[in-house]
Amino acid sequence: MSYPKIMDAAVPPHTAPPGIEGVMGYIGGARATRVWTYGEWLRFQHLRQFPLYVPDLNHPPAPQALDAVTRAKKLGWAAFMPEPVRRVILVDLQAETHPAWRAGAAAVVTAAGFVLVVYGSLSTVLGNAAELVIAADWTGGSALPPVPAGQTIGGLQWEPNVAFGGTMVDYSVFTPALFARGGVGARHGG
Repeated sequence: MSYPKIMDAAVPPHTAPPGIEGVMGYIGGARATRVWTYGEWLRFQHLRQFPLYVPDLNHPPAPQALDAVTRAKKLGWAAFMPEPVRRVILVDLQAETHPAWRAGAAAVVTAAGFVLVVYGSLSTVLGNAAELVIAADWTGGSALPPVPAGQTIGGLQWEPNVAFGGTMVDYSVFTPALFARGGVGARHGG
């Protein structure tokens, strides 16, 4: 089975690398290195798009989750899409394990009509007990690896820091079910 290939970058390239079908981009959060501009989102309007929020786990989850929802909606992600395509909001927890924080954030995101997906290192991300995760396991190589088996793993980031278009991009693969939850089309400028 082949999986859709996704890229992410702090500073996105002007075009997507060959074979890319979707992008993860930063929408905010206290630990976000850089938030994508409206124009940067528009570059990839022909691809599936996944909003990524980088929270501060030392602060309560509810206000940060609400901020993530507000930012995603302002850019045009639709709340309360019917299943199985309800849109996702990704939170980047890196190597942190904090299931109580994740649960609090998930409650807010779910009530707002989205699904929370946790991104983090494969060595820790499953400890967050999330409904869906994207696991970073930097195996590298030129061949796409399969997404690891596991009920909650919907994506695998397998190769980081690849030079492309004057910047560095990371590559992931998503299951078709997670891929279908990405937004499509132009983002709103609101």
